[in-house]
Amino acid sequence: MIFSKYEFFLRFIPCKKIKSISLIEREKIITKAEKKVADYLDVFNYTKLFENFEKLKYILLNNNQVLCFDYIKNRKHSDIFKENYNEKIFETIQYFKDKFKEHNFDIYDIKLLENCNNEFKELLTTDNLK
Repeated sequence: MIFSKYEFFLRFIPCKKIKSISLIEREKIITKAEKKVADYLDVFNYTKLFENFEKLKYILLNNNQVLCFDYIKNRKHSDIFKENYNEKIFETIQYFKDKFKEHNFDIYDIKLLENCNNEFKELLTTDNLK
């Protein structure tokens, strides 16, 4: 839809009394269209993520490994939920506590710590873990 200069200017004025009925209807149509496009953005983002993952496979693996990778069995749901996350969390906390003591952080550790939430940072910096 093409707006005239007058309609374009009125679109940004918050008072709807000044706007014409056709402009208000156009805005409603555009709003509905934006909502429909937003629904499809999730699909596009998933597709982009999948394509980036495929590129990563080809960078890290050779052609034979990529083919084998495509045929790896998926884990069963029961196996996924059997994992002991408490032990993994404890090991992760110990890992970062050791890094704090030694002041031996690599780039990835620093980025992870910058982006984790405050509760986890406090847990890592306190000495109440045995």
